[in-house]
Amino acid sequence: IYDSMINQETFEETGVPTDSLGEPLLIGAMADERRKPDLLFCTTTSLRSDEVMARYRAGAKDAWESSGLIAVPPAIDRRAPGDCRWNSHALGIQLTAVTQAAMVCMKVRDELMLNEPD
Repeated sequence: IYDSMINQETFEETGVPTDSLGEPLLIGAMADERRKPDLLFCTTTSLRSDEVMARYRAGAKDAWESSGLIAVPPAIDRRAPGDCRWNSHALGIQLTAVTQAAMVCMKVRDELMLNEPD
């Protein structure tokens, strides 16, 4: 039930069909600028980024809950120097506190995964 609720929320906010979403991964928790608690999740999709953007622009039911959507490419070599995926300044956009926190959580997760023994 946990996965289906998160996938349903993702669908409502982005228009991405639930059957194209992977299993959500809890990556962190925070309080937003109004002190409201937020759980941060990461998921994958079988859709290409242009398909996700098209569904979002077509009018997701709860698209009003966000100010926009960006596609961040996956790192090909996570050990590559200068990986700026999680750097909002390098992306050239202003991010909400929730998005910034999620990006920090993903960066920490990536760093932990790099240090896992093979």
